[in-house]
Amino acid sequence: MDDGASLYWDSMPLVLAQNDLNGLWTERDWRNVPGPFYGAMTDNCGTGRLHAPKRVMYTEHGQEIVYRQPQNPKELQDLLNAAEAEAWKAFFL
Repeated sequence: MDDGASLYWDSMPLVLAQNDLNGLWTERDWRNVPGPFYGAMTDNCGTGRLHAPKRVMYTEHGQEIVYRQPQNPKELQDLLNAAEAEAWKAFFL
């Protein structure tokens, strides 16, 4: 039964202008959940969960990974705030 609800929210139209993230695909952590955002060799300052507690978690070494992709504009902004606070800007989209 199709009620018109989408199982996937495309955040990319809202973030195309975001170009100051420096994460590299080759450095991404394998524990990131699949999707357009991931952490890639982030610092270990622990700022990610301050901004996006429902989107970011830490590895055993304190690096940020994305464990839930954003599903609406508020969650997207939270994740972008977490990426902005990350000293190396090592998130990627």
